Amino acid sequence: MRLLFESETEPNVPADVSVLISLYNYRHYIFQCLESVREQTMQRIELIVWDDCSTDGGPAMVARWLEKNSGRFTRSSLAQNQSNQGLAHTRNAAIQHSRASFVFILDADNMLYPSCLERLWDALQHSEAAFAYCTLEVFGATTGLMGRNSNRKIPHPDSRIFPHPRWWFLGLVLAVREEAQGARRATGASSLTAPCYPSEPCFALRVSLSL
Repeated sequence: MRLLFESETEPNVPADVSVLISLYNYRHYIFQCLESVREQTMQRIELIVWDDCSTDGGPAMVARWLEKNSGRFTRSSLAQNQSNQGLAHTRNAAIQHSRASFVFILDADNMLYPSCLERLWDALQHSEAAFAYCTLEVFGATTGLMGRNSNRKIPHPDSRIFPHPRWWFLGLVLAVREEAQGARRATGASSLTAPCYPSEPCFALRVSLSL
């Protein structure tokens, strides 16, 4: 692992959520992804970007962005694998580097609505669930919600930059770390309840229709 950037603005204040971004040749999308994390209504966020040996200049773009915006986060890091290791290894490395009790795994071509993390974190605070997620949405050249019998159309302000249809899923999995989950059980809860589902979409995942 090579640590390319790290800043800690509040060493004694633990983050509520660690946002973990895996990066591999997504230079054209990473800026929007980072901006959506910066604009979260949740205040105490740890941001970790873990690069899997990109060849498109994406890590340098992230480093410049972090130099400008690291003060927004309790802790921010940019790290890189020594060699290309694949998505699973990259995500696991980021999780090991994180410190918050809750982790949110975000791909570099994803985006969040501003209240995403706060609403899902709040849902978990009022339940014994280990993770929370919400509605799915498709947007870009095509728009609408998935998983509902609805023709509702939701325009996205950046859809003009995607000339071909893209699937974007608006939904999130915010998961509690294993050790924190054990602490929850130790409080007397006999088992974890069903996941919580905030009613509005808040997270975007883009998957090309060509896949």
